[in-house]
Amino acid sequence: MDFVGTDYLYALTMMRRFFILNFFLLAFTASGQAPFSHHTPQYTYAESRALFDRSLYAPAAEGFRKVISLVDSETDLSEQSNFFKVLCSIKLMNRDAGDQVLKFLGEYPTSARRKELFIEMADYSFNRRRYREAKNWLMRLNGMFLPKKEKAELQFKLGYSLFMLKEYEVSRAQFSAAKSSKFKIASSAQYYYGHIAYLDTNDITALENLEPLKDHPDFGFVVPYYLAQIYARRQMDDELLRLGESLLKEASVKRAPEIAKLIGQSLLRKKRFDEALPYLLMHRDRGGKMTPSDYYELGVLLAKADRYKEAIQSLNKITTTRSSVSEFALYLLADCYVKEGQNENALSAFRAVSEIANDEVIREESAFQTAKLTYQGSSPFGNAINAFKNFLLNFPETEYRREVNEYLANLYITSKDYSRAMEAILQTGMSSMAMREAYQRVAYYRAVELYHSSNWLKAKEFFNKSLTYQQNLTFVALAHFWMGELAYKKGDAQEALAQFESFLNTPGSYALSERPVSLYNKAYCLYKLDKLEDASAAFRVYLEDAKGDNKKNADATLRLADLYFLLGKHSLGQEYYKKFIASSNSFSNSYSAYAEYQQALCLGLLGRDNEKIVLLKSLSGKETRNDAFGGKYSIEALYEMGKTQLKLGITKMQKLHLLNSSEKIRI
Repeated sequence: MDFVGTDYLYALTMMRRFFILNFFLLAFTASGQAPFSHHTPQYTYAESRALFDRSLYAPAAEGFRKVISLVDSETDLSEQSNFFKVLCSIKLMNRDAGDQVLKFLGEYPTSARRKELFIEMADYSFNRRRYREAKNWLMRLNGMFLPKKEKAELQFKLGYSLFMLKEYEVSRAQFSAAKSSKFKIASSAQYYYGHIAYLDTNDITALENLEPLKDHPDFGFVVPYYLAQIYARRQMDDELLRLGESLLKEASVKRAPEIAKLIGQSLLRKKRFDEALPYLLMHRDRGGKMTPSDYYELGVLLAKADRYKEAIQSLNKITTTRSSVSEFALYLLADCYVKEGQNENALSAFRAVSEIANDEVIREESAFQTAKLTYQGSSPFGNAINAFKNFLLNFPETEYRREVNEYLANLYITSKDYSRAMEAILQTGMSSMAMREAYQRVAYYRAVELYHSSNWLKAKEFFNKSLTYQQNLTFVALAHFWMGELAYKKGDAQEALAQFESFLNTPGSYALSERPVSLYNKAYCLYKLDKLEDASAAFRVYLEDAKGDNKKNADATLRLADLYFLLGKHSLGQEYYKKFIASSNSFSNSYSAYAEYQQALCLGLLGRDNEKIVLLKSLSGKETRNDAFGGKYSIEALYEMGKTQLKLGITKMQKLHLLNSSEKIRI
């Protein structure tokens, strides 16, 4: 508003007229002539003015009305009386004061008193908090001359009226003009100018205007609260913490929770979590208004303090929506459930946030955790497999691809779906030791699976794949064992021998249940390769390691006896034939006749013919038609016994003596 004098000369002219009128009145009274009658308009006017000056507005107004009724409306006295009558109405705060002003302005449009009425009416409306009316009256002063001090005060009042009407942009200009003056009102204008800047989040301007007023007698009690809010908004944490502690000590019960919150949030930003927690708890516990963000921040600090149950309570206060605060809070809530071992609740929370999250990182992370928790609690495994497969489908570029494929591999292994397990492992890659070991293990299991379904060619391929990554020596040994079995089935004794020896030479194979079988098979491979000496040693090693009385042990005993026989080691041969005969199982029963016959031959070759004959005689008398050879060796025993008798030239009486001595021979 520009208060300058467009009617300045006219006002000066009217002031001269008023001065002359008063001069004549005083001169007339001072002269020795007779005074005015008490009933003249001039006297009544003068008397009313005296009452007005003494603030007796009601009787003054009555006097001015009387003057108006006695004089011509065109006279200056009528104008002055009307002016003061209206002024009395304003002072008396009459409801029709505004109407009276407008009426006066209508009757005296060029009156020099207009400005005074505008100011009075503006003050009247302003003091009664009728800011819209005050604004309108103050705007009428636009273009009129005003002294600097009065001008600054009226600019402040106009600015304040506009401020209360929330016309901040217009009010800013009035406060700016008023605060640039050197009068007392400048501080008030500066405060409101800074306040508008604060509302507009124009924090730099707000600080420039409010900081100088923090110790002001009129504004020092409130300015620090604005400064604290601005410091918080601009994350000026050092300034906020310096101000906050003193402010909190002096704060009212109503303001204390908010100040505690600002201090706590500042400490949180500075990652001084342990210090921040008590302030945010104070904000909550002293009745501070809690927003979803407040509950989230409190939940974060409680979780960092390992106070997960309290964190869960705080985070559960936040309504699930599609807001970012809700997303992060729900994710943190799920994590707290995990920490508390409440996996079912954690699974529900992770699943919920994966469905509502707008933040791609949160959505991916929660979906991954959902799959993991499904895996941990899954029985059977189908749900977990689907969860991980869907995760890879929804997040093809995920950084968790390798880990997900590891889980899938384990799931497929557990469910014995080795083919899919191999696919998952190959998609993961072989860069980690865990995946190389998984590949080795799954390839082995797949190979065994193929072996038992008689797909031997494919089985060999997967055993070789298993040996590609020799991470676990147990699976290295086992792969060699089964490849030896494959080679043996194909009749490749040389390859089989190499694989069985690889098995036996692999560290840790000694503790495996396949070791005895491998020793047994190695011995047979050597036997088939006509390495009789080595074969006999291998069978003997097997028997030294073997336990129990079973078919395989009996067979190895018989085979070792045969090898000793072939190698001319008849003493050892007859010893192992004897051991075989002494064993009691279905296999030894089927081959005992053969073993007795072979033992008898060994005795003969050792020059122990009498023992031989006794053994053959015993064999020839046994019923062996149901053995493995259909009784062949009972007949052969008679023939061999005859040959031996002829060799010795034994007579009939000698034979009888020999038979009587048979009881002394122990087989």
